[in-house]
Amino acid sequence: MSGFEVDTSLAQAAFYMLQVLLFLSVLSLVVAVLTLPLFFAVLYSVSSWFWALDEAHSGDSGRGPLRRLLPRVVVWAVPIIGIGATVFMATYFFGGSGEGASKQASWGKLRFDEVTRSVAEALPRPPAGPNADPDADPVKQTLPLVRALSLLCLLSFGPFPAMVILLTQVTGRMGPVLIIRSLSRNLLRTGLTYLAIFVFVCVITFIFSILTFLAFVTSEKESNLKAIITERNQIPSQMKPSHENELRAMIAELPPENRPKSGDDDIMTWAFVGGSLDPKNRTSKNSLFLFCMEPKKLMTMMDGLDELTGEQRDLLQKSVNLMEANQSSVVLGKERLAQLDKKVGDEIEMTSFNYTDMVFKFKIVGIFPEGRYDQSAIMHRDYLKRSLEDFKGRTGKEHPLADKSLNLIWVRMPDRKSFEILAEKVNASGKFNPAVKMETASSAIGAFLEPMKDILWAIKWLLVPAMLATMTLVIANAISISVRERRIEMAVLKVLGFRPWMVMCLVLGEAVLIGALSGFMATATAFALINGAGGIPFPIAFFPKFFIPAEALWWGPFMGTCVAILGSIMPSWTARSVKVSEVFSKVA
Repeated sequence: MSGFEVDTSLAQAAFYMLQVLLFLSVLSLVVAVLTLPLFFAVLYSVSSWFWALDEAHSGDSGRGPLRRLLPRVVVWAVPIIGIGATVFMATYFFGGSGEGASKQASWGKLRFDEVTRSVAEALPRPPAGPNADPDADPVKQTLPLVRALSLLCLLSFGPFPAMVILLTQVTGRMGPVLIIRSLSRNLLRTGLTYLAIFVFVCVITFIFSILTFLAFVTSEKESNLKAIITERNQIPSQMKPSHENELRAMIAELPPENRPKSGDDDIMTWAFVGGSLDPKNRTSKNSLFLFCMEPKKLMTMMDGLDELTGEQRDLLQKSVNLMEANQSSVVLGKERLAQLDKKVGDEIEMTSFNYTDMVFKFKIVGIFPEGRYDQSAIMHRDYLKRSLEDFKGRTGKEHPLADKSLNLIWVRMPDRKSFEILAEKVNASGKFNPAVKMETASSAIGAFLEPMKDILWAIKWLLVPAMLATMTLVIANAISISVRERRIEMAVLKVLGFRPWMVMCLVLGEAVLIGALSGFMATATAFALINGAGGIPFPIAFFPKFFIPAEALWWGPFMGTCVAILGSIMPSWTARSVKVSEVFSKVA
């Protein structure tokens, strides 16, 4: 699955998306089966708390020391673990400060990274091979898994038990106890319902994560707006290096409040250099495509990298420092490094196919954080300038691309008004030859995605509602079977004084509980495992991978609750309408 390229047809893109959705559905089902024990563990942790409350308030006569001690421990342990994990996760997701290069990770994330690294370091590891990189992180294989599982456990045993415990303080214990014990009665049906909701929510979460991110990058922003300057009438863009200085002069003429806030740190240039390590037998595995830029701009202008915090930011900053010290250094993505069969510290020689008759010698000094830049490579722009000068000294003439070696200029403007002022000056100045255009990054990406607009619309407004309807029918069928099997029980409840609306609320409560918990487990698992594994490999445009946003942690409970309510309306109304006389006349 190579993703969507410029020449990908509409049919190919649709077929590829169907393949990905089928793969995600099968993968979600496998993960759902693997997490089923965790689901029941969470359910029984709350059930055990109710049991412990009953035991702790009953008499102690005739019970051994362990039987007397255990309920008291459980009564306190479940709330402490649930509320403690919830508070910690709040500090994990919130509390970071600053923006861009000054951004600081939250206290919870820093502590989480420290503890999980200590655990990963304590785990046994296989001996390193003879070709192992001595500078490589010794726990890079186990650390993502440790962090993913730790995050999943914190999310599972934190918010849900804490919310149920708090709910009992408002509604009393009777309703939650009856609901949870009813779900525990038929484990097969409860488990199958969990699997169905899990798969549905997981697939929808994957789809929404991709669509939400694409909507974000193609939406016009009012502040910290990134703009791209390219050649107006040619693709690929090939501009003169002097255009950069002309642009800086235009920016200097702007009023101070309309200039980039961070000055030079908000301006970035790109040149594209492609080549092969084996020019006589060029393949995708020995080829390399590099963004030629100022290394320090990795930390201020590259999407995603400017938001790194903690350990990841420190490692990338170390690589940037090495590139600044040695112009022939490069930083590669993890997957590209593996395809080249190289490691950090290796030296490589690349013959360029766009800068003809030029050979670049690089030293690999670092790896990008896993995710969006796994296939990327960065080189120092001063090395390209020096190589072009060497070419002229060697041949006595300018390289054909010497005056066309600037491909893109990125500028971060403080607000929309400032962008419009500068764009008007750039687009209408007549100072650039060849002519250039300035547009927002979101507009450029949106234009690239335009051929896939219909497919993305169909997924959002046709496929997702169809899945929602199917899931609603599944839930309705499961709840209906449960109601039919428990008509006698509901009649008994009415005899004991339960009002019809109370019986209806119990059925709705069961559906909401399993829907919310299953949905939360789905998004929590997707968030922990997908982000821990480096993202969803679903290449679109400039984005090879997508991640599950933290906001998805409420998508799951919301979607699960919605399909559960929609599917349980009719069964709960049937339960409300159960007539005691009819039920017991049939029993008699």
